[in-house]
Amino acid sequence: MNLLAISTPIAECVVLRVGPMQASTVVELQARHYDQAPVLEGELVIGTLPSSRATHLLTSGQNLTTADPELIRDSIEADANIETLLGVMSHARSVLVGSDGAKVALLTISDLNRHPLRAPLYARLAELESLLARLVDLVYDDPWIWLSGLRDDVQAKLIGQWELSKRRNVDVGPIPACTMRELFDVLQRGRVHGELGFGSRTTFRDACEAVLKVRNRVMHPVRALVLGHDDVAATRNVVELADSMTRNARAAIERRGADRRSLWL
Repeated sequence: MNLLAISTPIAECVVLRVGPMQASTVVELQARHYDQAPVLEGELVIGTLPSSRATHLLTSGQNLTTADPELIRDSIEADANIETLLGVMSHARSVLVGSDGAKVALLTISDLNRHPLRAPLYARLAELESLLARLVDLVYDDPWIWLSGLRDDVQAKLIGQWELSKRRNVDVGPIPACTMRELFDVLQRGRVHGELGFGSRTTFRDACEAVLKVRNRVMHPVRALVLGHDDVAATRNVVELADSMTRNARAAIERRGADRRSLWL
């Protein structure tokens, strides 16, 4: 994913300039409820400044200088990966995006809710879900063993879908009707947490809940993915968890017999 797809070009931003603070610019920042603004020295983008700082400089009659203590010079390259982006945004409200040696766009924490970011997150979680389904298939030779451990209403749903598929002459078993939560529940009962990289069932359960929480946000395109730094940090943690679980699930599948046919991998 190119970060320019979710950021705002500098030409479309309300910008501040080194020198006397312009009242009209500060008023526009306040009216639009912008937390940060790019700072230009001549035509060169040199950083970002909090809108609150711009207001203070205006009311106190001070100029904006390149040595301002609140001038933020951090930037991120347009081709940075999701982990890098989330790491930066876990402690910043905005960051400049660089391309071909120049800072060309502004990315804010609200931009993390745009659809282009959800697509790669969904792809990673979908890959993990596919591997979980494959692992369930390998851990249990007989699906009735793991079905019996689920709640009655979940059993009714899964068995009902299974029977319906058989009546249509397509016997795919009960796994295709499972949600990610149900796959996690089955694997928690199967005591395979160690193979997935967790020291106890409790830590595995907590990781599952964290993944599911972020997955639900990713799956709903009109629901906010992040509202603040805590959400960004949680999303970054889930990306790392999902990647680790994916690697460990692949290894577990190889150990348990990767040559066995499966619908889910």
